[in-house]
Amino acid sequence: MNKKTKKTIFWTLLGGFVAANVMVYKHAYHFTHVTEGERSLSPESLSFSQKLKILLGGISLPKSQNILSPSITPKRETIFIPTRNNKYKLESWFDKVENSKGTVILFHGYGGCKSSYELEADYFRQIGYSTLLVDFVGHGGSEGKEISLGYHEADDVQAVLDFIKNKYQTDNIILYGSSMGAASILRAIAVYDLKANKLILECPFATMKQTVKGRFEAMGVPSQGLAEWLMFWGGLQHGFWAFTHNPETYSKKVQTPTLLMGGIHDARVKNWEIDKIYENLATKDNKKELVWINAGHESYIITEPEKWKKSISDFL
Repeated sequence: MNKKTKKTIFWTLLGGFVAANVMVYKHAYHFTHVTEGERSLSPESLSFSQKLKILLGGISLPKSQNILSPSITPKRETIFIPTRNNKYKLESWFDKVENSKGTVILFHGYGGCKSSYELEADYFRQIGYSTLLVDFVGHGGSEGKEISLGYHEADDVQAVLDFIKNKYQTDNIILYGSSMGAASILRAIAVYDLKANKLILECPFATMKQTVKGRFEAMGVPSQGLAEWLMFWGGLQHGFWAFTHNPETYSKKVQTPTLLMGGIHDARVKNWEIDKIYENLATKDNKKELVWINAGHESYIITEPEKWKKSISDFL
């Protein structure tokens, strides 16, 4: 092989390596930042051509929009809570109940928003609790564009808890989180030693690697190597090492009474992930509870309302 041929091969390989990294960087960016345009369908719903388009260019995740339910009309107060060293403000809805038993703070999942949990909040008010529904940074009415799948959202959890304690002097605080919201709560407790009275957590993922792998698997694409590649660039974009963002590890720091719920048919968060987090919780056996709902990665109050409500009521 002559020198010219070797040089051609070298530059071809280098060009391919750079192009591949640019593509993965774009994927990581689109996965963790809201953009303009229509939202990509869930991986399970994509056709072959749609999957190919996403593989080449990344997903489209426009900022979620709060849609008010005409059947639920609480006397809400819209408040804006500063977070991340006053870089952003979180839009939140506070609904005060007379003679309240406490306040339930609700945190949504990836790509969601606070209005998605109006049914849950309405039930909490029915049983005597005030509620605070929160949009994370990059979601709903809150500022910002970035999403870190619970890493920096833990800062938002801390900011909200500090705000509600200082402004409303409420004593009994219950933190409720679904999916990314649950992961954010677990990280906030582990990192900031937050003091809440009880936790209600639905379908938190066990590790960042597992949740990224799940996206590839849902599209029928091998995840080995690709998940790690995406995590590297995604973490770099957000200023943290994504391989240590693991709610199963955070749960070892949790000593707060906890109700953990999982969907039996959840394809996004595997049953073993829920089991692992439950096993790691540092609460005493009589202060933690695991409930399985006959559902996938979806709203439990819609899928199995009576069991969900009874589990919540009994726990509180």
